[in-house]
Amino acid sequence: MSYALSDSSYSCFQQKCQHTHVDHCFQCEEFGTVLDEIQGAVEEASFHTKDDHDEAIYLVKYSKDVIHAWKAHQLRTVRQDQSRLKILRELDSGSVFITQDWVMKFLPRKYRESQSDWFGKRGISWHISVVVRRRANQFESQGFVHIIQNCTQGSSSVVSIMAHILRTLKSEHPEINQAFFRQDNAGCYHSTYTILSVPTIEKEAGIHVAEIGLSDPQGGKGPADRMAATIKGHITRFINEENNVTNAKEMKNAILSHGSLPGIRVVMLDSLGEPETVPPTQQKINGISKLNNFRFYPGGMRVWQAFDIGPGKCISLEGTNERHYQNISVTFSPGEFKEIAPRRKLKEPTKTFTTDPAEEEDYGREAKGDGQVFPCPKEGCTRSFQRHSSLEKHLAFGRCTKTVERETLLHKAKNGSKSETADSPLRTSCN
Repeated sequence: MSYALSDSSYSCFQQKCQHTHVDHCFQCEEFGTVLDEIQGAVEEASFHTKDDHDEAIYLVKYSKDVIHAWKAHQLRTVRQDQSRLKILRELDSGSVFITQDWVMKFLPRKYRESQSDWFGKRGISWHISVVVRRRANQFESQGFVHIIQNCTQGSSSVVSIMAHILRTLKSEHPEINQAFFRQDNAGCYHSTYTILSVPTIEKEAGIHVAEIGLSDPQGGKGPADRMAATIKGHITRFINEENNVTNAKEMKNAILSHGSLPGIRVVMLDSLGEPETVPPTQQKINGISKLNNFRFYPGGMRVWQAFDIGPGKCISLEGTNERHYQNISVTFSPGEFKEIAPRRKLKEPTKTFTTDPAEEEDYGREAKGDGQVFPCPKEGCTRSFQRHSSLEKHLAFGRCTKTVERETLLHKAKNGSKSETADSPLRTSCN
């Protein structure tokens, strides 16, 4: 993984391996051979017209590129998830881990609406921030929802939301002094404006932003998506009780109905997102599109293309112009952190390993049995649960358990022959 994610052009993004790359995977090499054979068969096949032949060749080449891109995406996703696991392992009562994401705009709905009312709807923007901390060796979580009637969903809006959450946490929990952010790879997060606004946010909120990690597209923002699904179900229940949700205020009332959802707080805004005033000088981070991890220290930051691959590159923030953003003065609805209690612990199987080599802390584990109907959806994980809530806790705070990949008979024979040859003394015979 270190070799695959290293950048050959920059030494600061390279990590040397402790072993030589002499082993080969027969199945992997055979897969590439099969793709080449498919392409060769299509090139030699006969078609009715030359255009059909060219289109078929293009589709094969495009499909090959997509397959390789998907494999690279899986590799990056697994590596970036190591950042999340590391932060969760090191959390304490004075630090928080914040996962942020814009949810797909909510389309206004009425309890009974005509067909003409269905068309031409203007969606309501809403943003979710899931805050996690550890206190007394127990995880606690709290969700902050910003509902905005008119919003550009740009970098300035994201910075305003980040500052609002940190100020709220500091005012209610003065012991919090450090925050880690995990955000989507969208342009509003992955931008120079957002990254360079961190010193200003820290100064005003009184909480040090230790790190911003950007997940690979379509991976890493599960807590926000799961909370959004729960909220949508709660809103649907409110609508089925003969209520309408056609604007931001009614959407807030829907979320707060029936005593609200535990651990979720809401704020409603009429508008958010002033024009970004970016001075023309010293406002660029070269190659920011390839950078995904930003670790801040006084006067500067260290950046990586992939989590902890290489020593990283130091960038000075001295002389960076102070950012100006809209200050959100509206307060959240009442709420507090919700404790995540661990389930019963289960003895580990003999031939399993976890994604984290450190001592495993099982949050959300249940004993295995025939009644487990909620398997972990992550590739390769063998965990399953009897309750959906336990599955959600596992996805948010747990560590996946994966079985050792089965070796083919040919691999077993080769490895057995290799070990036997290495252990046995050299024997010679003379006639």
